[in-house]
Amino acid sequence: MHPTLEQLQQYLAAHVCYENTRQGTVRYGEIVSCITALEEGKANCQGISDAMYLLGTLAGYRMGYQQGYNPQGAHLWNTVMLMEKTYALDATFALSCGDECAVTLDRQACIDRGLRWECWAEEKKITGD
Repeated sequence: MHPTLEQLQQYLAAHVCYENTRQGTVRYGEIVSCITALEEGKANCQGISDAMYLLGTLAGYRMGYQQGYNPQGAHLWNTVMLMEKTYALDATFALSCGDECAVTLDRQACIDRGLRWECWAEEKKITGD
């Protein structure tokens, strides 16, 4: 049986701590990777999204990435295709809210959470309602 997106997000929330390191440092090159997220349990939003992409893809989901902004600044999260609709998935946010955090986000939920973007990296629009 394949894990659900909820289980994958809960796993990351329980095992990864957010680390914010300045760009240009050696450590920054490490925390943007799913390897550091999964082996050390530390990553920034890019590393967390990379880990979710890897785990979701291995579980059989059609995953993608989205670059944009959250209220704190530049941010990276995932997209996921479910029943021919595309949703956002922000596992980084789940680190701070735990099990009660929604997993798949429609366009309004993205706006409510403060996620914004200029264009979708994969030219996909959030179509899930």
